[in-house]
Amino acid sequence: MALPTVLAHQPRDADYTRTPQVTRLRKSVLASQGLVAMVGQIDQQLAALDPGARRTGPILLPSWLVTVNQNAFSLVSSTDVLWVAPYVFRHKLFSLVPLGNTHAVLVFSRTGPTVKRTVPEAKLHEALGAFYRWAPWAVIGPNEAMAARFVSGASSLKRWFSSGLSRTELIAAVDRRREQLLSAPQFGPTTSGGGAAL
Repeated sequence: MALPTVLAHQPRDADYTRTPQVTRLRKSVLASQGLVAMVGQIDQQLAALDPGARRTGPILLPSWLVTVNQNAFSLVSSTDVLWVAPYVFRHKLFSLVPLGNTHAVLVFSRTGPTVKRTVPEAKLHEALGAFYRWAPWAVIGPNEAMAARFVSGASSLKRWFSSGLSRTELIAAVDRRREQLLSAPQFGPTTSGGGAAL
């Protein structure tokens, strides 16, 4: 599977670089490489994917997270990931009767939108560990400061007006950590083939 396959639902004469999912990459840390180069990188990593691996849902490649659903897809570079957090979605009937919970991992990036991966509760730690190895500069796990700036909704309204770090400052902190890690002699960008459906 390659990115053109993911884009197959687009009109044949459409310019794929103008699709919302690809144009968001202009906000990427990698934007200076150009959209064509970034898409080429994704294609190479998809081509190296295990032929037996699942081709829908979130697919964690060496340096990209590609999420493919029936009528949509998203592209997130590991360099753009800011925060990976566990989350519990509580289901209720008529907003009163509890029906159960769904556990998930949410991936927040500078290019948005947030990627959701449903994970069994027993495998949350394993999933967070995989993302830590994939993007070690990102904030991993529950974090009040990140929640105050990146989680929308009434639950974060009070924290939004807190005296904590701003969204811009938090992004800058993650950027500094990424630069420090990538400049370390023993650390380098992952270039191996493969990848896996989470």
